[in-house]
Amino acid sequence: MREFEKGIATDDWKRALRSEIIKGLMETGNKRLLAQQNVGYYYKCQAPASLYKYYKDNKWSIENLNDSKIWFSSPCNFNDVFDCSITVDGKELFKAALNMAPHKMEIRAGSPAWRELKAVVHQEVLKAEVLFRDLREQIGVTCLSESCDSLLMWAHYANNHCGMCVEYELPEINKKLGYSPIPIVYSNERACFRNLNPDFYEKDAVKLCLEALTSKSIEWSYENEWRIVRDDKSCGDLWNINDKGALLDMICPTSVTLGCKAKQEFEEKVKGYCRSNKINLYKMEQDIYDEFNCITTIHMDPIEVDDEEINKMREITEKIVKEINENYSIHDFRMTNGGGRINLIFDLVIPREEKVDSDKLKVQVQQKIHSENSKYYAVPKVECSYV
Repeated sequence: MREFEKGIATDDWKRALRSEIIKGLMETGNKRLLAQQNVGYYYKCQAPASLYKYYKDNKWSIENLNDSKIWFSSPCNFNDVFDCSITVDGKELFKAALNMAPHKMEIRAGSPAWRELKAVVHQEVLKAEVLFRDLREQIGVTCLSESCDSLLMWAHYANNHCGMCVEYELPEINKKLGYSPIPIVYSNERACFRNLNPDFYEKDAVKLCLEALTSKSIEWSYENEWRIVRDDKSCGDLWNINDKGALLDMICPTSVTLGCKAKQEFEEKVKGYCRSNKINLYKMEQDIYDEFNCITTIHMDPIEVDDEEINKMREITEKIVKEINENYSIHDFRMTNGGGRINLIFDLVIPREEKVDSDKLKVQVQQKIHSENSKYYAVPKVECSYV
C-alpha cells in the first residue's frame, strides 16, 4: 500500500492545479488573473488532452449525446456515501476555543465558563453540519476520467460493457463552455472543519467544500477521475429540485467507443449520430482480450479516406515520427477542429522493448509538427506494440 500511495503522490501537479482553480474562483483582481494563467499552463502542459465519460445504454444517454448535454448531479445522489462529505471535528474546535480565551485565561474543565464555551462550540458544530449538508445538495457535479479502457469502469458505469465511452477535449471544455475540469486528489485524509476563524463562513467554507468535492479515498484511484462543479445558482432555472441536478451544455465529442456487448439497437443509434456529425467511432473487442490478454478497440465508421488535407498531414506526421526513430509508426490518424487550431490525433506506436519517456516524446512530436505549421496541434497517444 505504501508504494501505491507513493505513486499517487507523484501527481503533485494535480494538487497544484486544483489549488489554482479554487483561487481563480474565490480571489479577485490580479490574484484571480494570475491563478487563471496558472490554470492555463497546467491544462496545456500537464493535463491529458482528452477526458472520457462512460454512459449506460439507455435513451437518456442517446438524447444527451444528440443534444450535446451532460448531467450534473448533486453529490447526495452518489453511490459512495462518504463522497464529498466533510467531517466536523468538535474536539479540535473546542481546543481552539479554549486557546482563544481572553488574556490567555485558563479555563478549568467543568467550570461554568467551560460549560458555556462547550455549548457555544456545540452550536457552531451544528451550524457547520447544516451548512455543509445544504451545500452538498445545492451543487451539481459531472464526473469524467482520464481512462477510456478501464475494465472496472466499463463494468460499473457502462452497464457491464453494454454502453459507451465518449471522448471530450479538455481544453475545448474550458474554452467554449467556461467550465474548469478539476482533477480528483486521492488521499486517505478527509476534508475536515476544525477552524473557528470568524471569516470562515464567508470564504473558507466554500474552499473547504470545493476541496471535499474533489477529494476521494485512495481506493477509488483507478478511476483517474476529473470533475466539473456547478452550483444551483449557475444552473439557474435548469436546476431540478426534485432530482437534485441539472442538464447542461457540453461540447461535441471527439470520438465514441462502444462497449463490446453493446446491443444492436443501441449500436445503430450511436452509429447514426457519429455518421451525421463526422465523429470517430470505435468498439471494444472482447475476442482479442480473451486470447491475448490485451485491451483493443476497432475503428468503425465514419472514417475519412479521400480528404486531401488529412492525407497530407498524415504523411507529414509519419515522416516526422520516422525521423525521430525509424522503428516508430502511427495509426488511427484523424483531424478535429479545435476552434483556433486543428488537432492531429493519432496513436504513436513504439517497440515494446524500448524504454521511452512518453511525455518527452509527445512534446518532441508536438514541437516538430507545430514548426511545420502553427495551426496544427498534435495529440499523440504513445503505446507499445504487441509484437
